[in-house]
Amino acid sequence: MEEYRCHTLHKVRDNCPLFKPDGAPVDKDDPYEMGRDHYFLAGGNWRLIKALCEGVPILYGNTVNTIRYGNEGIEVIARDQKFQANMVLCTVPLGVLKKRTIGFEPDLPQRKLAAIERLGFWLLNKVTMGEDLDTFGCLSEHSDTRGEFF
Repeated sequence: MEEYRCHTLHKVRDNCPLFKPDGAPVDKDDPYEMGRDHYFLAGGNWRLIKALCEGVPILYGNTVNTIRYGNEGIEVIARDQKFQANMVLCTVPLGVLKKRTIGFEPDLPQRKLAAIERLGFWLLNKVTMGEDLDTFGCLSEHSDTRGEFF
């Protein structure tokens, strides 16, 4: 698949200035930042997901109530329907797991429940601009000074 070199501009966000009032830089992403350029698939990430899902039944509009799992397989209960599987990929938002909206039988291991409780989440909006030319080459190579020129 064709890729575009992208520059993500996410230093200034959340109606917050580039520097906090105490002079410390604002950068929530540094511990998690990718060390290299960011790449995105031309046509969107949906193309990758679509290719991975070929031949996999996906049901929309079903509210999952319970996931039962064990050595004999997995049973997913969605309203009045039951689905049997050897494997399930559960991709619900962290907030759903925190509220324990979906019941797991047996309950998730304590280490996973503790990890869910420790994790935080927030809204993060990013603007991505794709260019064929390196129009941002004048920006600093050091992440601590990026964002000062736009």
